[in-house]
Amino acid sequence: MDNLIKANKIKKGDRVAIVSLSSGTLGEPFCSHSLEIGKRRLEEFGLLPVFMPNSLKGNVYLKKHPEKRAEDLKLAFCNSEIKAIICAIGGNDTYLTVPYLMEDTEFLRLVRNNPKIFTGFSD
Repeated sequence: MDNLIKANKIKKGDRVAIVSLSSGTLGEPFCSHSLEIGKRRLEEFGLLPVFMPNSLKGNVYLKKHPEKRAEDLKLAFCNSEIKAIICAIGGNDTYLTVPYLMEDTEFLRLVRNNPKIFTGFSD
């Protein structure tokens, strides 16, 4: 277990990135109520949600642009103020981000050198 890299614990006041790696459902009008509830709950825990640039662009846009979904994750790892990453929605289309991430040596270096808690939820 010598190679295990652990992220630091999060604490009140920490920024957490919100990414949408599979679909843009979070950005659809019918999800606005759920979006507000999730944002409020994070704030009640003392966390500061940071919606990455493409996370709320909706289903049509994010379906066509897996590279933008991957870009958001990379930006979250680049930002030293971001202490954790929450994937707002998971699903089948996440695999389309793999070529933009796993073949990107800069991304791999960022993950290794700047570990963060990475969690998510899917139906």
